[in-house]
Amino acid sequence: MARCTSSKNGIHLELEANEADLLRFTGRELRRLLKNGNQGGQKLTAFSPTRQRENDEMAVVGDLEVPMEAELLLHRLERIERIQKELVGQSDDQPLDLYLDETQSDIWLAYLADLRLLLAEVIGITQGNPDPFTEEDPEEWTMEMQMYHFLSVLQEWILDAVS
Repeated sequence: MARCTSSKNGIHLELEANEADLLRFTGRELRRLLKNGNQGGQKLTAFSPTRQRENDEMAVVGDLEVPMEAELLLHRLERIERIQKELVGQSDDQPLDLYLDETQSDIWLAYLADLRLLLAEVIGITQGNPDPFTEEDPEEWTMEMQMYHFLSVLQEWILDAVS
């Protein structure tokens, strides 16, 4: 079971091998989807402020929108690759044991937020359906719902350890 604690050396993050593998896998998938764009009809709306504003009557669109979105995508891809290097450096059958400083904690929190956004798109979490988990028994959750829940808990633990 994952653990996250605050220590004098920073935030101590411990993940079992299967948990680290989950982060590797979802990170690779997110990187692939972001690099390859909208293939297969996947919108990835959560990763595109422009797409998010398409259905918002109150949205203001400006000349900087496209360059800002490209910069955001580049920043996301750099963050994913940085975390992937940390994860890939570990053997697949070994637990992950890291100490995160303040900067690394911020990067990990953003990485986990991006992974959750990806899974939210897969699960169908929307403004109209913000919490499909309350309607279902955890025993009946899909694998994606379980993954989303794990990432949410891990993100919360890191936030708690930071504060």
